[in-house]
Amino acid sequence: MTQMTIKSAPQDKESRSHTADLDRVNLVQALRDFEIANARVLDLTQRLIESERRRKDVENELEHMRLKLAAAEKETLSYRAARWAFHRARNVAKRVLSKR
Repeated sequence: MTQMTIKSAPQDKESRSHTADLDRVNLVQALRDFEIANARVLDLTQRLIESERRRKDVENELEHMRLKLAAAEKETLSYRAARWAFHRARNVAKRVLSKR
C-alpha cells in the first residue's frame, strides 16, 4: 500500500503578507457586520418596547371605555326602571282617582 503525502507549498513572505492582509480585511468586515447586527438588535428591541407600551395603552383605554359603557348601560336600565315605575304609579293613581 502506498501512502501519498501532501506537501504544502512553501509560503514566502509575500504570500504570508497577503494572507495577513486578507485576514485583516476579513476581521474588519466581521466587526462591521457585528456592529450592524448589534444596531439592528437594539433598534428592534426599542421598537418592541414601544409597541408593547402602545399595546398596554390601548388595552387600558379599552378597559376604560368598557367601564364607561357598563356605567351608561346601568344608568339606562335605572332610567328605564324609574320610568316604568312612574308610569305604573300614574296609571294606578288614575284608576284610584277615577273610582272616587
